[in-house]
Amino acid sequence: LYGDRLCLIGNVNCGLLDTGTDEQVVASARYALEHGMPGGGYVFSTSNCIYTGMRLARYELMLDVWRQWGAYA
Repeated sequence: LYGDRLCLIGNVNCGLLDTGTDEQVVASARYALEHGMPGGGYVFSTSNCIYTGMRLARYELMLDVWRQWGAYA
């Protein structure tokens, strides 16, 4: 879209991290990676801030997806 002039950040659904299933969290994280990474310039993160009281295990699950699928070749 803007070549090397723009960096995208985020797009993992915070609502799903709070109330979704593990499968929904994985799907949201993979979607963000698959659509944000092509062409470079993507920073993996949530769509917003992390909610107070959010389970750490859900955030760690999101990071596990990043570790498995988020490396540029």
